[in-house]
Amino acid sequence: TPELKFAKAGGMHTPFFLTHQRLKWLENNCKLRNGDIVICTYPKCGTTWAEQIVLLLLNGGNTEMMDPESKNTYSRDQKFGKIWPLATLVDPDDLPNRPKSGEFRINITTEEFARMKGRRVLKQHMPRTTFLGQTKEGGLVK
Repeated sequence: TPELKFAKAGGMHTPFFLTHQRLKWLENNCKLRNGDIVICTYPKCGTTWAEQIVLLLLNGGNTEMMDPESKNTYSRDQKFGKIWPLATLVDPDDLPNRPKSGEFRINITTEEFARMKGRRVLKQHMPRTTFLGQTKEGGLVK
């Protein structure tokens, strides 16, 4: 059994790669826009299943665009899939130090993230008010 490593950020236990500094960086650089879909669940309780349902609804049920092997991670070729900002949104200066496996294999810069067309499907396992561009009143941060 692999040893699980955790950090603490935002007053919560978080994956090892989410430090307080990274959380602050995400707060400042992960900007939502109208039309974005955020799938926010507890870990290991059907997140990938919920993502697959949402993605199928968005693409008219076309299973050819789905990639369960990658957990439906965003594909630059198809310009489709879910984005996990905690693991994939990066500062270009950090690219050389990034892991190269799992969901980390896709590195999306803030510029690329902002240029993405259409509705973006985002995943997170933290409370919705934590960093994903939402005010405590539920509105989008400009």
